[in-house]
Amino acid sequence: MSMDIDRTIAGDFVKFAHRTAGTYMDQRKAVNHLVVDQSYQVARIEVHDWYTDVFLKDFGDYAFNSVMFDNIEPFPDKGFTKANFDALLDVSEEALPLIAGERICNDVLPPKDELGKSLAEAMADCEITLEQAITNAKQA
Repeated sequence: MSMDIDRTIAGDFVKFAHRTAGTYMDQRKAVNHLVVDQSYQVARIEVHDWYTDVFLKDFGDYAFNSVMFDNIEPFPDKGFTKANFDALLDVSEEALPLIAGERICNDVLPPKDELGKSLAEAMADCEITLEQAITNAKQA
């Protein structure tokens, strides 16, 4: 099984699984930069007539052949990919404090405002849920 170029999007994670797939030059480039069975985050994909280039996060303009990768399947119980899970973690670490913290801590909302209190409670609930999800994902 190789990477499904029709459903893989930027942010998804793929596993370098087929080091002998592709052309000789594809193989040399991949082996010099990637580790077999390690997962990498997709930065972008370029589909051509006879092949598809996969650009990975933190690898700049190095293009790798899509046939060398497998998709990392969605979490079976949640139906979302590791990339979406990581994006959710990023949101929790960056966006939620901005939404709740800025509005509450900087008195953007009046102290009597129930929205501020609701946001703070929602953020606390999200943090607990995410901590549980992280723990479960690490144990899986």
